[in-house]
Amino acid sequence: MCTEFILPSQLSPQLKDFPFSGRTMDFEYNFDWTVAAIPEETKLHAVGSQDLPLAKRLPGYKWVSKYAYIGVGISAGKNVLGKVFDSVLDLPSKVSDGLNTEGLTAAALWLPGSEYPQLDNVPSDDYSLLSMMDICCWALSQYKNVPDLKADLEKISQGKPIKDGTKLYIWDPLQFNANSTVNLMPLHFQFHDRQGNSLLLEFRNGKLEITDNTDLGVLTNAPFYDWHCTNLQNYLNITNIEPNKEGKPIIGMHVKAAGNGSGTIGLSSSPLPADRFLRTVQSLNFGIDWLKDNSQFPKKLLAYVINIIAGVVVAPGVCKTNQNEATGDYTQWQGNRI
Repeated sequence: MCTEFILPSQLSPQLKDFPFSGRTMDFEYNFDWTVAAIPEETKLHAVGSQDLPLAKRLPGYKWVSKYAYIGVGISAGKNVLGKVFDSVLDLPSKVSDGLNTEGLTAAALWLPGSEYPQLDNVPSDDYSLLSMMDICCWALSQYKNVPDLKADLEKISQGKPIKDGTKLYIWDPLQFNANSTVNLMPLHFQFHDRQGNSLLLEFRNGKLEITDNTDLGVLTNAPFYDWHCTNLQNYLNITNIEPNKEGKPIIGMHVKAAGNGSGTIGLSSSPLPADRFLRTVQSLNFGIDWLKDNSQFPKKLLAYVINIIAGVVVAPGVCKTNQNEATGDYTQWQGNRI
C-alpha cells in the first residue's frame, strides 16, 4: 500500500518551475528505513543471478552514476534482504524512492499480481541483469528526464541495447530465492521529471508495460493502472461545488444543508488502493484553479502537497489482515519532493 502523485503542471505552466510531488510509504512490516545520498561518478552494481546460488548465472549490470541522487531505502543488514544479497556491496544505493539533481523522481509501489520476466527466458548470455530492486537507483543515476528514460525502457522491452550499448534484462531475484516460488516483492514504478512528465512501469504476464500517465500522474496499488482509469468513469458525478446550498423540500419540511461538501459523499474514506486513487485524483482536480492562482508560491504548494498526503495517510491499526495483527498496513513515512 502506497500513494504517489505529482501536481498537474500540464494544466498550469507556472507549476513547471516548482514540480512538486509526494508519496506515502505504507507497509505492514517494520523495515529499517534509511536515507541514501549517492554522488556523481559512483560505481553501481545491480543484483545478478551470479550473486545468488542459481543454475543460470548472469552478471548484474554495472554502471557509473551520471547524476547524484538522494532517496529512501531499506537498511539491508537488519532484514531478509541482507541475508539474500550479502554478496552485493552497494545495497545502500538501492532506494525505493528518490530524486536526482536533474529533477527526475522515481517511486516503487506495491502491486500484487505483478509478473516479472523469468530468468530462464533470457534470450542469450550477452545480457546483463537489472533487478527490480535496482530500477529506481538505475533511473535516478542515469536519466535526467522521462523521455530519455522511456526510450531505454522501450529498448529493454524490445530486447535491444540501451544507449550505452548494453542489453538489459529485468528480473526479480526474490522470485528465485530457494525459499520462495512466488514474487515476494511485486512492484510497479512511477517516474516524474522537472517538466511535469510522468511515466509508469508495470509488469504483466512477464512483460514490461510502459505507460505515459502525464494526464493524471497518480498511482496507488492493485489492480493495475488501467483499471483505476476505467473506474473513474463511475465517479463523474463527484463535485466540490455544494449541490444543495439552499436546501430542498422533503415532504412538508424544507431541509437546509448541514454544511459544504455533500458533493463528495460518493468518495470512500477507506484505505483501499482504489479509494486512495480516487481521493487523490479528485483532490488534485478540485485544486486546479487554486494551483493556477498560487503556482508562484512554493511554500503554499508544499503545504498543498502535505494536505493531499494527509487525505491518504493510514494510521496504525486501521487496516489489519487479521485480528491478531498489532498494526497491519500503515503509513511508515511520507515524502515531499521538488
